This record gives sequence, C-alpha cells and structure tokens, in this order.
Amino acid sequence: MKTTIGFIGAGRICKIFLEAWQNSNLSGIEVALFDAESNKASALANTYQNVNAVDSIEKLTQTCSTLFLAIHPPAFQSVMPILKSSDSKPEFIISLSPKITIKQLQEGTGVNQIMRSIPNAPSIIGKGYNVYSISPNFSAKFMEMASSLFLPLGQFVMVEEYLLESYATITGMGPTYLWFLFNHLQILAEKFGIPEQDARNAVNAMIVGASETLLSSNLNKNDVFDLIPSFPLKPRENEITGIYTEVIDSLYNKLKI
Repeated sequence: MKTTIGFIGAGRICKIFLEAWQNSNLSGIEVALFDAESNKASALANTYQNVNAVDSIEKLTQTCSTLFLAIHPPAFQSVMPILKSSDSKPEFIISLSPKITIKQLQEGTGVNQIMRSIPNAPSIIGKGYNVYSISPNFSAKFMEMASSLFLPLGQFVMVEEYLLESYATITGMGPTYLWFLFNHLQILAEKFGIPEQDARNAVNAMIVGASETLLSSNLNKNDVFDLIPSFPLKPRENEITGIYTEVIDSLYNKLKI
C-alpha cells in the first residue's frame, strides 16, 4: 500500500524532492500537488511518476497525512487558516520555508507535529546538506517517515531552530555564491584549450579537492594557504570578500526572525 505525500507549492523545491526521489528509486509513496498556479502542479505531474495535481488544499488534506509546505513566507498567511479550519488536518507538517517558526506553524495550522527544514539545491542529485528542527514531543513514527523522504536528498542534520535562517543563508543560498565562479573557471579552461568534458572533470575535481583540503584535512588554514606559492587574486581579496560580506549579511538580516 502506498502512502500519499502532499505538497502545497509546486515550484523549485518541490521539483528538487521529486527528482531526488525518482533518481533514488524511492518506492511506496504517491505525491499529490497543489499550487495556486495550477499549470506548475500539472507540469510536475506530467514529468514524474506517481505524482498527481489536485485543485484545492482541501483535497490534499483528505488524502495526505504528511504535508510539505513548499511556499514563500508571505503565502503562509493565506494557507495556514485553510489548514486550521479543515475537517481533515494532516498529522505531520514539514515546512521548507525560513522565517515562519514551529510555534507559529502549530498555532496557525492546529497541527502539533511540525518539522522545519532548509533544503539546498545539490539535493537534486543526492548531494544536499539539509538541516532540520522539530517540535517538542516529536513522534518517532514521523521521524522515521521524514528520514525516508530526506535521505535520498543527501545529508540530513538536526540543528536548533534559531540556526535555521543561518543555514538558509550559508548552505541554502550558498551554491549561488559559487556556481557562477565554477562556471567561469570551466569557460576559461576551454579558452585555454582544454576540451569541454575534460574541463568539466578537471574543474570539478579541483573544487572538491580544494574544499576537502581546507575544510576536512588536519591542516590549519595557514598551512593550506601555504601549499601554493602564488596568490594572483591576493590584491583583490579584500574587495571580493567585502562584496560577499555586504551581500550575504544583507540576505541574512532579511531572513532572520
């Protein structure tokens, strides 16, 4: 017998979950989607197996005991009252949004079993770093359910709720701070004569190795920096890190509760 999982919101985050589940051959679940823009839900239903679009939140609550809220913070003001007034509430809600707290979710929906998580984009290939927090007296049954749904996405790490917006700023948004740089290194590699696939392989291996050398080795940061004798970007480092600090600080201040 299959379990039906509901999603309110059929945007990017929903797609990440569906793609990761399909890639991992996750079995035993069906997915019901609702989105205010019905074409988004229909598009995902037409792309992935065992996924169906529904035309109301009420239909989700009639069939789904586990419900993902994959919506932006402003949308909670209209969604939570619908859930609270529903005759058939979900037993377990997983919110994928910053800013809306577990307490607010409990009060706004009338559901006590709440998980908040901040997924990140590499989850789409099973390489995510996804942090979560849970409500008090959280059920072991729902923890088992959540683990089965998140582990195909990558790492699944419990943190204190007050840190979720910090992780959203660093791990959630982090790829956007780096992807354009990685892409540009590949472009330059090809410009210098390296064939495209070789360039992709080389840049990928360099990035993974460089990250693990700095963050996973027994070397301190000064010893790591000393492994290469030349620092061609050194004259611009303060300028670059200044831009990063200004932009990322601003983002965090918008997200924090």
